[in-house]
Amino acid sequence: MERYSHFRGQALLFLSFLWFLWFISFSVRMIFAPILPIIEDEFMVNHARASSIFVFLSAGVGVGVIVSGLFSGKLGYKKSIVFSLAMLSLVSFLIPLIHNFVLLYFFGFVVGFSFGISSFCNSTNH
Repeated sequence: MERYSHFRGQALLFLSFLWFLWFISFSVRMIFAPILPIIEDEFMVNHARASSIFVFLSAGVGVGVIVSGLFSGKLGYKKSIVFSLAMLSLVSFLIPLIHNFVLLYFFGFVVGFSFGISSFCNSTNH
């Protein structure tokens, strides 16, 4: 019996989906660096406070990888990746609507969390 015979002809589609997920999550995480001066001016914060968004992104990635390891085996890798993409999409659309700087910390954590889930599931998906 051939292994993974039900995926025949869908490998390129699945690979494209995983690449799209990586590209979107990478873009959302990296967009903060070039617009940091705009964030500082918009919310009237100093550079240290504005750049601390990256601390929350990194903390979210760490927590996401840990949590993903705990529940993705039970929930399933496909559902975990779809959940991660949905969470990342929702946050990506909500970030421009923020008027409170502290919410950027929260959304930065959520972006990192969703990337942690997707990166763990992509690396362990067999």
